[in-house]
Amino acid sequence: MLVAECLAEARVAGVSLPPESIEAGCRALANGGQFKRASDLFQTLPWASSSSSPDLLPHPSTVRALFAAAVQAPLGPGEPDATARADAARAVLDALREAVSAAGTGADSESPLDLSPAFNRVVRAYARCAGGARLDVALALLSEMVADDAVAVDGSTFGALAASCIEAGRAELAEEVLDLRDYF
Repeated sequence: MLVAECLAEARVAGVSLPPESIEAGCRALANGGQFKRASDLFQTLPWASSSSSPDLLPHPSTVRALFAAAVQAPLGPGEPDATARADAARAVLDALREAVSAAGTGADSESPLDLSPAFNRVVRAYARCAGGARLDVALALLSEMVADDAVAVDGSTFGALAASCIEAGRAELAEEVLDLRDYF
């Protein structure tokens, strides 16, 4: 809570905090299991509304902390349910993808920010949704990842998605996911 209080005090006082300070607050909230607050704060960073240099992209440790919270933090009071959390993580991923693209990275250059871990965590977040409610979204995102040479799919992502398919009674999809894993 101290982080949130400090950020609120700075806002009230009209102090313009550097992005590094906001990112530190975002990491602290995410590491404390407060995904919603961390996600909301993350969206206020300058890169979210700017289309300039890679210098404005968030630090990889901030991205890792936020997406880890999306998947691993317990669902407590005041926190969104697994589906809402996965949707929020996807919105952050989409914003990051736009920021990386706007930073001037393309097929001929390396991304200043590897989004592979974020992609993997978002797929696993959708796989966690109760009763396989968002398997279609997870599978579509996995297909997107496989088609993109710049994104590496973790073996655990295939496993988590296949397990969710089985739990939802969709063994044929689990088999397709595991076949895809074996292909890559």
